[in-house]
Amino acid sequence: IKRKNVSMQVSPGQSRYGHSLLEEARKDNEELEELVLSLKEDINLLKSELDQMKEEGKIKQLTHEEEVLQLKDKIQSLLTATQKMELEEDVENIKLQRELR
Repeated sequence: IKRKNVSMQVSPGQSRYGHSLLEEARKDNEELEELVLSLKEDINLLKSELDQMKEEGKIKQLTHEEEVLQLKDKIQSLLTATQKMELEEDVENIKLQRELR
């Protein structure tokens, strides 16, 4: 098989146009790489904020649970105090009734 030696001739205008396209593509790639880096930084910042918010949520939940337990204890002690007062009143009433007999 014989091949003819074919040389493609590129006009100066075509060469400049191809170079221009290549430069434009390189510029677009650089801009996209910068955008990707910026978005990765944003993602890392948002992840950090999310972790911080989760930690704050855990602290608030623990604080809330502690407050609920304190309120339950307070209610129980108030009930106990009230029951104790009622019991003392009942004992006093019984004593008074015995004295009246």
